[in-house]
Amino acid sequence: MEGAVAPYNRLCQRYPDAKGEDYLFLPHYENRVTAARVFSRQFNALPGETQLKIDALLQTERTI
Repeated sequence: MEGAVAPYNRLCQRYPDAKGEDYLFLPHYENRVTAARVFSRQFNALPGETQLKIDALLQTERTI
């Protein structure tokens, strides 16, 4: 939990008008399906670039 404090504070600074029930990530995306697709693309890009898409031990594909 301690490691989450600094990133959370940066998000709060980035969106100072956010209220308690607003989304923490990508709050400007009203369509949450679109926001989920953005996260999915970002997640899939990283393992692809780092050759971590396949779990070496289980030989299964990592997915979001």
